[in-house]
Amino acid sequence: MFEDHHSQGSPGNGRFQQVVKRAQRKTIFRTIIIAAIVSTVLIVLFLLTSNLLLKERIKKENRYRTSWYHIASPNIEEKRTVHHNHIFLVTETTTFIKEINNRPIPWDTVTREYGPFGKAKTIDPLWGETGSYNDSEKKWDYYDEKTGERALVFYHPSIYYRSVPQDLDELDKMDPNLNAEFSLSFDKPYTVKQVRNMILSDHLDWMWVDSYSRRELKDRNAQTEPREVYTASSVYGFQSADYGPDLFMSSLHALKDQEPYAKKVAPILKSLKEKEVHSPRDLRVIGVIISGSPQDLKRYQNKPYIRASVLGATVEKY
Repeated sequence: MFEDHHSQGSPGNGRFQQVVKRAQRKTIFRTIIIAAIVSTVLIVLFLLTSNLLLKERIKKENRYRTSWYHIASPNIEEKRTVHHNHIFLVTETTTFIKEINNRPIPWDTVTREYGPFGKAKTIDPLWGETGSYNDSEKKWDYYDEKTGERALVFYHPSIYYRSVPQDLDELDKMDPNLNAEFSLSFDKPYTVKQVRNMILSDHLDWMWVDSYSRRELKDRNAQTEPREVYTASSVYGFQSADYGPDLFMSSLHALKDQEPYAKKVAPILKSLKEKEVHSPRDLRVIGVIISGSPQDLKRYQNKPYIRASVLGATVEKY
């Protein structure tokens, strides 16, 4: 009787199975290593790409935001911006100051978070004013919400007000060791050149541009007394530097197609077109911000071109 040797295991067959199993394990191990390397490379590439795209988005948003500050932050300037990078998140902190007679005052800090998608999330928002009408003194009193300092107020020359403040008259009572800022509202629009002849460059900080439509001024004049005034967050203009008018116009055009600024810029551009403002030299100024010591600013008391004057923030000289 013959035996079937193929039906029973043999040493050769067992060794072959072991070789196959080792080869399978090596293949699996190699596959895992390759997958891990590929995954790591892809993750690193994804993180690097996301980080680059996020940085570009932050740079772009900051560029437009700075353009907005050029026209909409009277006598307030961006001092520095610091970024803290995290995975899929960048935290940005921007500090702002006021300069009063070359003395900086810490004014505000704004914090934003940038994620991989969508717009920046503002954690700590920008400044604002709070105020009310002072019946006894017949004027509006506004204060900055964060600093508690007096906020600047402006009076348009084409709007009738029952009374307007003359805070420059109080200079004689002020501490001579203080520096102060004032908003001056003019009796009519003036050219930039005329304003620079009226106000000394050492005192001139910011110019208020006449950028309001006839319809808006008509609506304001139709209000019952006391009529609303223009606060610092609702006026537009430029720093007094020589390039100020050009920067004002270029900033407007840079923002006209960029949300959320486009909706704010559109009525300004429409109004300037209505006033036939085609270039920076066509701009008309209806007020300014000045700063200096009480003694220095007395020169502007009782000037016929100043319709109203409002005291803003103050700081000690030393």
